[in-house]
Amino acid sequence: MKRFWPLAFLVLLFGALALRPTPELRHPAPILVHSIPQPIDEPPVPVVAPAPIENSVERPDPEPAPERHEDAMKRSAVGASILWLAKHQNEDGSWGDLPATVGGRAIGRTGVTSLALLTLLGAGYSHLSKDEYDGDKSMGRLITKTLKWFLQDQRDDGTFRSGYDPGFDQVLATLALSEAYGMTASEPLKEPAQRAVEAMARMQGSDGSWGSSEITAWAIQALFSAQLSEIPAPGEAHDRALEYVDRASHPGNLLSRILLTRKREGLAADAELLAGSFPSADGDFAALFHASHGLFSYSGSDGDLWKKWSEPMKNAILPLQGSNGSWQGGTQSHTVVRTSLAGLTLQVYYRYANIVSPAK
Repeated sequence: MKRFWPLAFLVLLFGALALRPTPELRHPAPILVHSIPQPIDEPPVPVVAPAPIENSVERPDPEPAPERHEDAMKRSAVGASILWLAKHQNEDGSWGDLPATVGGRAIGRTGVTSLALLTLLGAGYSHLSKDEYDGDKSMGRLITKTLKWFLQDQRDDGTFRSGYDPGFDQVLATLALSEAYGMTASEPLKEPAQRAVEAMARMQGSDGSWGSSEITAWAIQALFSAQLSEIPAPGEAHDRALEYVDRASHPGNLLSRILLTRKREGLAADAELLAGSFPSADGDFAALFHASHGLFSYSGSDGDLWKKWSEPMKNAILPLQGSNGSWQGGTQSHTVVRTSLAGLTLQVYYRYANIVSPAK
């Protein structure tokens, strides 16, 4: 029995396994197709390239190029005349060729150059100016060349070599040098201006004049300019000049009295008479310059006499200006003189405007 026990155990085990019920085979639940969300057929989204940065930001309009100084000058009669003078300067710094006349008196190259320089100075230019014209040419260098010409033309005694009428050319050159020094206080100009003033004072005649009413009117302007520039001049020159003006008749007498006395009292009758006798614009404009300068100094820009005078004055001068900016004369010198005097006349609005309180 013991020998067959393991065999019997195995028989019983296999029998039990054979009689065990077979479990039911289960299949997984079927997967429903509609139970999973399907993608929706939508039109494709177009791919848009990003706009360039320069188009996506609104830019301000570009600033216009700055106006050239020369273009601005061309818009005014005075500016156009300055440009013409600048472009017709002689190579040595002077202006003109032959003698010319001012108020019926002849002047040489010294006087012609003086009037051109006075016109440039009156417009506010000096040898220190940085303004340019005709491309890259400098107004400062142009005036520097002129001043060098004056200093080379001046003798040790203060007179000048290139004058035609020694007295008249001296007076105009003295006024020009005094103005150039007074505007800038440049030390190299002080001593030449002083010598010019002294030489001019020596030329004053015993009657208080410098040979004629025309020259004397300019000499009184030179004395006044020297005084403003703190250049000493003999005191008796003023007194004698005033005595002469009181005896003479000239369109510049009103201005001369104002410059010598710094007063307007007692000049109303002279101013009324001058305003009622409009000078001709023919010739060199000298009479028109003297009268305009005097009436503006007396009346001021708001005065009745100046208002009565200013428009006819401009209407007499402006239509005669050429398209090139000049007032044509018979010669180069005469064109320089006419252009300079026209420019100086139109500059009275801002020259010596505050000598004394204006009279209405």
